[in-house]
Amino acid sequence: MNTIPTPGEHDIQAALEQLSRDDLLALIQRMVQQHSDLAGLIVSKQPAATRKPRAPFNAEVYRLQVEKIFYTTDRNTWGSEARAAEPLLDIVDIADEYVEQHDFTDAAALYEIIIRGILDNYDSFRWHADEGQLDDVVEDCVEGLSDCLRGLQDDTTVRRQILQTLFDVYDFDTNLENDMPVMSDKVPAILVLSIRKLYQKISKNNEWTTYIADLRERNARLPALKDEMAKAKL
Repeated sequence: MNTIPTPGEHDIQAALEQLSRDDLLALIQRMVQQHSDLAGLIVSKQPAATRKPRAPFNAEVYRLQVEKIFYTTDRNTWGSEARAAEPLLDIVDIADEYVEQHDFTDAAALYEIIIRGILDNYDSFRWHADEGQLDDVVEDCVEGLSDCLRGLQDDTTVRRQILQTLFDVYDFDTNLENDMPVMSDKVPAILVLSIRKLYQKISKNNEWTTYIADLRERNARLPALKDEMAKAKL
């Protein structure tokens, strides 16, 4: 009885090299149909998605982007907040990516740029208290700054800047004619946690003692922080 000899590896390679791309695709599809377990092998061989290298952080570029959003967005009709908030959230997403990559310094700078832009233009964009989209953007930035504080345990300069920004958000919010905070309700808890961490560092880093003195002068508008500092005997 005649049998068909099994081709060797060299013969298979030579035969495949003679096939066109379309013929190879058709052959692979037939092989997968006959041996479905090959499908997983094909998927596993797909090249992993690579993250596009990002340009070096340029605060001025983002500051101009935020300014442009407020300058070009129609603020004279209902829905102005939502129109400004949508592109601002795209920039928040960029800051979030910096956090994911543990680049907390650049992330904090970008969150602050967004917050400052909103606070500077807030009154001219607020048509009705029920809008609130800009409040939501600030809240997202506050949460991002909280992540940055956790990631920058030993960077005195950047942590001070973050805390100052959070103080400013709280101060701005409490001066609005609202019954309750609309953008800073999470700020006291973040600051209280930071104060606890500062208290733990005092014996290790004398640089913080001067900052604690600064906090004493600014805590009158933040009862939750004032109470926490009193408990810690700061």
